[in-house]
Amino acid sequence: MTKQRKNNEGSIYEDRIRGGFRVQIRMPGTGKRITKRFQDYDSAERWKDEQMHRLGCGQFISPGDTTLGEWLLKWMKLYNLQNVRQRTFERNVSLIKHCDSIAHIKIQDLLPSHFQHLYLEMKQYSGETKKKVHNLLHQALDQAVNERIIQSNPIDSVKAPRVVRTEIETFTPQSLQRVLEAAKGHRWHPSLLLAATTGMRLGEVLGIRWQDVDLKAKEVYVQQTLQHANTGIIFEEPKTKASRRKISIPLPTVMAMEKLRASLGDIVLPESLCFTAGNGSPIQPKNYHRWWTDVQRKANEDWVKIKNKIATLKKQKKTEEDEYKTLLIAQKSLEKSLHKNFHVLRHTHATLLLANGVPVIEVSRRLGHSKTSITLDRYGHAIPGHDQIIAEQVPKIYGI
Repeated sequence: MTKQRKNNEGSIYEDRIRGGFRVQIRMPGTGKRITKRFQDYDSAERWKDEQMHRLGCGQFISPGDTTLGEWLLKWMKLYNLQNVRQRTFERNVSLIKHCDSIAHIKIQDLLPSHFQHLYLEMKQYSGETKKKVHNLLHQALDQAVNERIIQSNPIDSVKAPRVVRTEIETFTPQSLQRVLEAAKGHRWHPSLLLAATTGMRLGEVLGIRWQDVDLKAKEVYVQQTLQHANTGIIFEEPKTKASRRKISIPLPTVMAMEKLRASLGDIVLPESLCFTAGNGSPIQPKNYHRWWTDVQRKANEDWVKIKNKIATLKKQKKTEEDEYKTLLIAQKSLEKSLHKNFHVLRHTHATLLLANGVPVIEVSRRLGHSKTSITLDRYGHAIPGHDQIIAEQVPKIYGI
């Protein structure tokens, strides 16, 4: 079946080789022919009429064969790499790998349902990860619209995956004290004390130099962060203006820093890092995390008792006995429940300050949040409530 059209109206004809129908449009001026195949005639006619309208409005986009995977690689190289930090770029590379199941689809053929199926396939991943993939795809496809590769962004009508925020984990003041005590005697103890009493991120703590510390004024200045990238250790500026900040430190932290500085002698340069590995090199975050895990174990009396019993049985060469095997199982189970991410120190600092009446704007500045709304969203539950006081005032206000 072929329907005759006037000049420059396009035509639809039957594809006798592959089946279905094929639309042919001739580009004005160049005479270039654009064709696209459809399974049924009605779909072909709708597409032809839509493209002819766009052609008349100067909005026509030629059919292309670029797949989503090809476009993502191009976008990452031309746009993302130039505009984000190295660590962020590396994280984005890992995120686009989640899109492998739809990477083969032509970018012009993408439908909202493709993305919904993608998120369903990612059921083992958190809502946070799914949302990051969604946002990354949105940015990449927005650029494709800007470059007139696609008419509109197919992900616009897709709702971002829901993020279910888990309750923030914190230390009690007593458990935090035990952790700090367990770290005493180690060269990294001052770094842990600094993190616990300032709410600084690990990268900020490991990136602190002696020129960033004013012990007389009892202040530290966050001016760079230490990160581990694929290329090794890198130093970056804080992400936001608010992250570049001055933080007051309490006397116990000042004293620990003074003791550390004195132990290093006179050979330390202002640009030297405050906290280093045994050979003086920057601390690898993964090594610090291992030490942090070990400190938490040592702070738990039950874990220490089990460890000592295991050591005794090893000396007695009783590693084949049931007691030994039972202790190993108990130790592993306890280790899982004991472990807290280093970021929990930051959560603890924020919640304890708010719970003790420190104004939210001051806590926000101390943490380096760009907006107080971020602080309220994450830690607002810790602010003491005044509901009972309000209830007592209502009769007076209402005159009842």
